[in-house]
Amino acid sequence: MRKFSDYLSEINRTTLPITIVILVVDTIFVGTNPFEFFLEVSCAVLVFIGFALFLYGVDIGIIPMGKAIGVEMSRRKSIIPMIMIVFLISIIVTVAEPDVTVFSSTVNLMYHDVDYNTLVMSIAVGVGVMLVLAALRIYLNLSLKLLITVGYSLVVIIGLLVPKYILGIAFDSGGVTTGPITIPVLMAMGVGIGMAASRNSDPMNSFGMVGLASIGPLITVMLYGQLAGISDLIDVYVTDAEIDTVSIATLTTHFVEAVVDTMGSIVPLIVIFLLMLKYYLHGTWHDVKSMGAGVVLTMLGMIMFLTGVYSGFMPMAQEIGVTLVEEDAGIWILFLGLILGFLVIAAEPAVKILGSQVETMSRNMITTKTIIIVVGLGVSVFVG
Repeated sequence: MRKFSDYLSEINRTTLPITIVILVVDTIFVGTNPFEFFLEVSCAVLVFIGFALFLYGVDIGIIPMGKAIGVEMSRRKSIIPMIMIVFLISIIVTVAEPDVTVFSSTVNLMYHDVDYNTLVMSIAVGVGVMLVLAALRIYLNLSLKLLITVGYSLVVIIGLLVPKYILGIAFDSGGVTTGPITIPVLMAMGVGIGMAASRNSDPMNSFGMVGLASIGPLITVMLYGQLAGISDLIDVYVTDAEIDTVSIATLTTHFVEAVVDTMGSIVPLIVIFLLMLKYYLHGTWHDVKSMGAGVVLTMLGMIMFLTGVYSGFMPMAQEIGVTLVEEDAGIWILFLGLILGFLVIAAEPAVKILGSQVETMSRNMITTKTIIIVVGLGVSVFVG
């Protein structure tokens, strides 16, 4: 088991570059006073420590539980309970995912015809259905290419029929399902099922759950828009966004929000994990303590990470964006987008977790560094 200092050292290597870029650009182009600069650096420290705590807690508490559940489902050789468990966990994880909550709230704020609760449930059901198919694919050794082809064929067909507003919302909904809670749980569950059930003994066969899960919301959200009769004449409510400033008040406000969001994300997982640990996995008191320690560290890490991001990084990024446009920065916006697009991926928890799992299961043939570079380049180009 890696030590916390190893995680902290790794986070500093990946997150420090983006921090320096943002601080330098914000100081030169936007301007700041010494106290604001001190708060910005303090928020960066919160992000570093919180990020490391989050990854450490996920590794010792959440990922082992996901793997244990996946292995136990395959060992029992019973399809119906496996389907029910996968569907239940995926629904709980998706509804509790902070990214889904923020996204659905934003959509409802701009498009009042799109109901918040219905949108959240559409996303959750889409993830649940596709994860059941993903688990069955691993269990029955079905073709990943076939499922992806059929899934995106449905996306294209339905996408030609739905209003343009719903099309954009649907595609964004597929992205928000890959958040800091869903990724470790879903990947660990897939790895567990693959370890116990893969007929060809290929450990890489356990991957693909997250990719398939992202297809589900595209289909279900588009179906929701079509069945609800939402048209291109949808009422749009757009207001001038207020940009937060880096201050004590902002820090306090976002700390409270981070605590609420984190509790809403983690508590349902704690409940379902404890129930499964007792009645399904028949775990020991040592298992409970290990899971509990990991969950507590994950919660603390998320609170610190979200507080630092929303109180420091996001206000600075918003100020930089507004200033660059107002000053007609032109091609420099493209360059900044290319740089930040890559650096954000290098500092993204979900990508780190994905890379770590791939590196382990591929026996170091595909390294975490390779995953970060490939994904980072793709995101960098499209952000630019």
